[in-house]
Amino acid sequence: MANLQRESNDGFLLAASVQDASGKDVDLSTYKGKLLLIVNVASQWYNDLSSVN
Repeated sequence: MANLQRESNDGFLLAASVQDASGKDVDLSTYKGKLLLIVNVASQWYNDLSSVN
């Protein structure tokens, strides 16, 4: 996971890259202008969320 630090919050997520479900790095700037739902799967809801897939 990227360690992000910026003085402005404008577009800071677009500077990140994350891993998809298969472990491949994905540059979030690919999704500029699109609505994203980002789920923290390291949460207490992981078991419930895994059944959604």
